[in-house]
Amino acid sequence: MSGTMDCRANRRTDDPLATLFESRPVFESALSAGCIEMMTGWMKRCKVEHKSCPRQIEQPLPTRVIDVEPSNGKVRLFVSNGRSGQWAALSHCWGEVQPVKTIKTNFDIHCQKGLDLASLTPTFRNAIILTRRLGIPYIWINSLCIIQNNSAD
Repeated sequence: MSGTMDCRANRRTDDPLATLFESRPVFESALSAGCIEMMTGWMKRCKVEHKSCPRQIEQPLPTRVIDVEPSNGKVRLFVSNGRSGQWAALSHCWGEVQPVKTIKTNFDIHCQKGLDLASLTPTFRNAIILTRRLGIPYIWINSLCIIQNNSAD
């Protein structure tokens, strides 16, 4: 494909649709400084422009969430007991193998001793780091916050 690029606008100058759609930078990593800055800006803009949005007030936390503020390099499973707060969510397709998950036998360990970030999959680790960098204290990750071998949970 030929054509020139307008680097300031990050769009093709020979594309008639380029005038209709605002472009935004493409970052290699969601954890890059530029990407974090862009997402933080979106969140600040949302708070200013959407005053009636229910997300402006603290919401009830799910039964369990991951506390993303690490202590000793670990994050921990937090039982909310009806508390409210700000939280993010990651729901994912597990596939065949779930390297780290919460089950009856490790539930207390995940709550008390926590989970080592290095032991988590890159998806979980990046979601936790991103949540922390955005200033959100908790994240709900289905395979970590739901006890997997407890059908009642």
